[in-house]
Order: sequence, then structure tokens, then C-alpha cells
Amino acid sequence: MKLVKVEPKKWELSFDDWNLELNLISSPATVTNSFHIVADFLVDMSEKSPDFEIWLRNFMFEYTKMGVPKEIKPDDETIIKKSTKGRFDLIISEIDNMKKFVDDYIEKLEIDFSQFVDESKAKKSSILFRADEIKKIIKLSGCMKVYSLISNVESMRLDNRLHKRIYNEFTAQLADTEIIRKIYDVVKTKTFRYSITDKYMWEYIRSLLCKEIEDHVIEVFNFIMSSILVLCVPQKNPITYFVGVIDESVKWFLRSVYKDTIIYDDTMSTDELQTPKVDNLNAFCYNDTLARLKSIAFKKLYAEIEEAYNTEFRETQLQDELNQFQVRVESIEYVSPLCDGITFPVISNLTNIPYHYFRNLPPDQAATLSVYTSQLMKKCFGDEFEAVIKMLEYYPEDQPSLTTTYIIKNTELYINLFNQHKDFFSFNNKTYLYSALCHYVGRVSRIDFVHLITGKKLGGIPLTKIEEGMIIFYIKLFSNQFENEFDKMRKIMNSDF
Repeated sequence: MKLVKVEPKKWELSFDDWNLELNLISSPATVTNSFHIVADFLVDMSEKSPDFEIWLRNFMFEYTKMGVPKEIKPDDETIIKKSTKGRFDLIISEIDNMKKFVDDYIEKLEIDFSQFVDESKAKKSSILFRADEIKKIIKLSGCMKVYSLISNVESMRLDNRLHKRIYNEFTAQLADTEIIRKIYDVVKTKTFRYSITDKYMWEYIRSLLCKEIEDHVIEVFNFIMSSILVLCVPQKNPITYFVGVIDESVKWFLRSVYKDTIIYDDTMSTDELQTPKVDNLNAFCYNDTLARLKSIAFKKLYAEIEEAYNTEFRETQLQDELNQFQVRVESIEYVSPLCDGITFPVISNLTNIPYHYFRNLPPDQAATLSVYTSQLMKKCFGDEFEAVIKMLEYYPEDQPSLTTTYIIKNTELYINLFNQHKDFFSFNNKTYLYSALCHYVGRVSRIDFVHLITGKKLGGIPLTKIEEGMIIFYIKLFSNQFENEFDKMRKIMNSDF
């Protein structure tokens, strides 16, 4: 077997009786630019295991046969779906073989992974990777290298939904351990150290880009798991590699903000200074859309009040209600947890405004957008999630608690629904959503809510009803069950604009 570079983004995989051209993807280019690491690993693996070469040849040949014929039009969805399902099923059926060949190869290398661990320097607070954990990371990296012959090739890669499901099959062995959490802790710890040394720069980034340091942590962690893990070399410590990537990512990010914020050349004048970010057109559009949306929300609220008091008492009572409403809006001090958990994600989906732009909204504007969101959802969901949608019309009278010890009671409903919707963004772990639901339901259960329009306190909704509604809503939301409803809401919102 040979794997030879023909052009910067073109490689050729050749066997004794068959050749395959690999056109690597352009974006993201991380694996593409370092594909020689993948090639060296696979070629060496084939030399040490002839059975692997035979298996890989048959697997790749069978996979390419399942491609969409050239004469098929792109809109012939039936044939395309059949081809995609066949390819997906083939990969799933061969994952165990991939793992077996990689495991055997790593064992043949006889690497002493304990050389990467110095337990004598470990403290109680240290993030220590044991030798067996590093070995598991290297084995997973090897599996991802084999899979990259498909995932990193334009004509062979599957859509993101199926790719995530396959990726989760590979990472299942790590998901049941502490390894993934440790990798995340390394990213978080290293990044937050920079937040201490570059404190004012991060504050500047927060105000200019509406980006929190936690957002950067998650982005870097996802980058490591999706693009860097596959490039680990068996003979080198993967944790050291990860740490280097984290350091460079933070330095690059901080440096790029400096560079993009002020443009200069050899002859510079004050007219050439640009204080906003260079690509501020997006930010301007987001802010403009958000400002118009807030204006629409206020108009809708005023119209609702006017309609409610459009009687013979209009002149005397309407003005009092409008004044009381205005005073009530201006007195709102706290953002409802339901804004963070429902209102902002829904509006973000409808407008394509990034979620973090909503996090800086003042409480009064968040409350009005929440009521507007409830109006949209009523029109499209009807009586479904009635209790949850109704609560969007309320704002918290007191400071919502930041943490809670609440535990979801209806675990049977949660587990049954989760198992029904396997396509939960192809994410099979039930723990994370369960923890989020406990957090949100617990915070909501301890708040005294006030209706934004009437000023009446919330009452009469059993907590079990709220819990049930949020369980069903979030599981369906994260398994892409609301596409039709979101399309309807988007059309209504566009007509309001």
C-alpha cells in the first residue's frame, strides 16, 4: 500500500490492483495541511499488518462503490439518501475492525507510555493523565486517522449529522472515562491563566466582540477533539501537544484582536485608525436587527394593552395601564433564566444573531423579547408546551439563584424520550442535558414571577407541569424536531419587520 502526495490537497491511495484519488477538503484545513502524519501512520500500519492492508483495500473499494452515480441529479433525494445510508451503515459495521487493527498496531510498537507521566510532580490539584489513559488517546487518534480517509475527503465525507454519530462511536471508549473531562480541564486551566496575565485584553474582547473567555475555552476544546486529536503521533506525548495548541490558540486570538482593531502601515495618520473590528459589518447588522426587533416587541406589547382596554373607559383607564406598564418595565432588575434557556436560543435561531449578543441585553429588553417570543411560539406550537410558553410572559421579581440542588422528578419521561430521539445531535450521553434541565427547572422553581403586562404574580402552574414541558421541549429542540415550527415563526417575524 502507498499513500502519496500528488498536489497540496490531492493524495493517491494505491494498492497492487487498485488506485484511489483523494481530494482533501479545503476547510477546515488543519488535517489537510498535516495529512502526511496520517499517511505515515497508515503506511507503517500496513507494513506491520498485511491483514490491515487487505481489509483497508476491500473497505475503501466497497465504500466508493456506494457513491452517487455521476448521472444522478443532485435533487434526486431518494437515490442520494440510499447511497448515504449504505455508506453510513458500512462504516458503523466496520468500526470494531478499525479499532482492532489500531489496537494491535499500537501494541506492536511497544511504546512505554509511562515515560509521559511523572507522578512524583503531581499534586492534589494536578490534572494527571495516567499511562493507560494516554494509550487510549493514542489508540483513538489512530482510529480517527483511518476514518480521515473518508471524513477528510470531499467526495466521501458524510453530512455533519452522520459524521457526529460515527465520531461518537469512536469516542465511546473515552466517554465512559474521565479522559475527556481531563482534556477539557486542561484547556480551561491554561486559558484562564491567560485571563489573569491579559486581564484587560480579555475585558476589551468581552466588550468589543461580546465574547466571554468560556466561549473561547469551548471553541478550543472542540477544535482539539475534532481536528487535533487525529494528528497525535504515537511516540510523542499527546497532552504536551494539546497544551502547545492551547497556548498558540490564545496567543493567536489575542494577537489577531490587536491586529484587526487598529490598522497601520509605514505612513499612518489619525484618519486611518479603525477602532471597531475590521469585519464589523456583521456586528453592525446584528445590532441593527436586534434594535429593530426590540422596537417591534415593544410595539406589540403596547398594541396588546390598547386592545385589552379598547372600551368606553379607554381614555381614563388605558393611560393608567400604559403608565404602570412603563414603570414596571423600567423597574425590572433581573433577567429570567428562561431568557437564557429558551428566548435567546429561539430568537438566535430565527435571526442568525449569535447567542452571545443576547447575553448583554439589559433586563427590561430581555423581558420584552421574552414576551414577543411567547407570542410567536403560541402561534406555531398551539397548546403544546403551554406552561413553559406562558412563563415567558413573566419576569423575576428577585435575583434568580445561580445554582440549585434540584433533581428532575420525572426521570422516566426523560429517559424514554431521549431513547426515542436517537438523533440528539448524534450525542448519546444522557447526563449533560439532564444536568442542564435540573439546573433550569431548579432555578425557575425558586423565583417569584410577575406578568409583564398585567403585573400579576404567577400562580397555579404545578412544578410537575413545568418540568414535563421543559423535558419534552429541550429533547425535541436538540433532536431537530422543530424545523417546521421555526420556519413558521421566522415567516411571522419577517412579516413583523
